[in-house]
Amino acid sequence: MGLAGILLLSAAVARAGPGRAIVPGSELEPSLPAAADATIRPAGEPVVVREPVSAALQNRLELAGTAEERALLRALLVRLAAAPGLRGLAERLNAAPGKLTVRFAEFPGTTLYERRTGRWSFDARVAAHFVRAEGEAVIELNRACLRIDPEFALRTCAVQLAHELLGHALAWLEAAEAGLASAYLHFDDEALAKLAGWTAAAELDGRIPDPEAWCAVSQPEAFRKGLKRTYPYSAGALSRDELADPVGTLRARRGAAESALARGYIDSALRAFEGGAGEDLRAACRAAAAHPLLDALERRSAALRLRLLEAPERLFRFGSCSEYY
Repeated sequence: MGLAGILLLSAAVARAGPGRAIVPGSELEPSLPAAADATIRPAGEPVVVREPVSAALQNRLELAGTAEERALLRALLVRLAAAPGLRGLAERLNAAPGKLTVRFAEFPGTTLYERRTGRWSFDARVAAHFVRAEGEAVIELNRACLRIDPEFALRTCAVQLAHELLGHALAWLEAAEAGLASAYLHFDDEALAKLAGWTAAAELDGRIPDPEAWCAVSQPEAFRKGLKRTYPYSAGALSRDELADPVGTLRARRGAAESALARGYIDSALRAFEGGAGEDLRAACRAAAAHPLLDALERRSAALRLRLLEAPERLFRFGSCSEYY
């Protein structure tokens, strides 16, 4: 893409102004006085975003990589700051303690392709991920974001960043602050992260390309449970009601696992719960299940879901939900 192209694109984002709230008012709105960073207009009109919002995110995060990579990361943060439904979460992230690094990385299985419009895009098995461990928190975006059409990069990679940053990473930092780090390593927050990413897509692009989004917002409990079966990366993770008996839950799930990859994630989790420190970890999970933070995360998911549920149907791609359940 080149540094000059990123800088030009960043300037275009600033001129374009904010995204449009898909539903006026919600507990996701900023908790700080609006005058500090934004002006809340009458119902149905957008939030006017000012530079301090994205500047605070840029100062809060460790943006790693080359000058070109850091320039694109800054442009993506400017883009995220324009989503009204994510501003409250961005404020929480800025206030949460703990170091958080964002960088680009190579992911195997990534393919660049030319669209019918002549612009370049990419397909990847992994578009981004969040590495969470005690003492380390890193978001890695697919380096293909730097190699595709700049406008498309700003759209799709901002949605991926919202998923990782305001879904996974924010919740992890809050869990670490609450002393729940060891248990939260095994907690399933994929549905929450997906909702954050879809909110970015809806408010910044006016469309949600993932057909599973409607299934998630219309039948949330069935979708959440289905993730353990359809997403191998969630196979070894535990929902709140499963924290009381992680070993029994994972053993039962392994017997029904449909892929070797899913069984691998389940086996890894079982080794943690059955190993030398397993008793302490199981106790930590039982304690985490009753912690108020999990109540807060449930309210956050519900607020994001409601925001999307009340969005115009034209934003969604509809299809059968059976494959997700």
